[in-house]
Amino acid sequence: MHDCRTLEERLVDLVFDELDTDEKLHLLAEVETCAGCLREYRSMTSSLLVFDEAVEASAPDESYWPVHQAMLRRRLEEVTPHATAQSRESFWKRIFTTKLPVPVPVAAALVLALLVSSVLALRPSTKEAATTTQLPTVVKASPEIIEVPVYREKVVTRTVYVEKKMPEKNATRPRTPVSKPEETTLTARHAEKASGQGGFFTQANLTDFQPADEMRIRVIKRSNSDEN
Repeated sequence: MHDCRTLEERLVDLVFDELDTDEKLHLLAEVETCAGCLREYRSMTSSLLVFDEAVEASAPDESYWPVHQAMLRRRLEEVTPHATAQSRESFWKRIFTTKLPVPVPVAAALVLALLVSSVLALRPSTKEAATTTQLPTVVKASPEIIEVPVYREKVVTRTVYVEKKMPEKNATRPRTPVSKPEETTLTARHAEKASGQGGFFTQANLTDFQPADEMRIRVIKRSNSDEN
């Protein structure tokens, strides 16, 4: 299948004669089948011919090159003695003999700038030396240990009886007063005997008594059975 784009890329090789004989013949036959490709090929070949003719017209004749070489040799012979004479002079002599067209005010300003920069460059070093000599020696003191008292808290436990009140089931119901029962406990009986006999309990000696480190309080709630 003929493709003009791929054929245009190969036309450059065909114009500059960079293809083999078989490829060249096959490509020419394919170009002749397409009018657009044939027109492009003819324009490229005509442009190449015009370029070759312009190069040939601008190129000098064969008689020009011998005359040109003779002129180059003569020019080299004239320049060589002057270059050898300059190379024989010493490097330092050329430096001191060179003359620079510098005005006097510009030279004075340059010298003054060099002096000021040198003074400013030397000033920080003297200040640093003075500060290093004036610094006193620092003696590190040994660490001091300070004792701090630590307080220990004591836990106290106590047993407290709390009376639990039951909620009223019926607010309109009248409540009958409850008579307080007589004390019939063993503690009450012992208290009566002590009062009658001149003192039942004896006082204990609490001289060596030490309280507990921890005191705990225990809260016991009364149940319904205790109230009844």
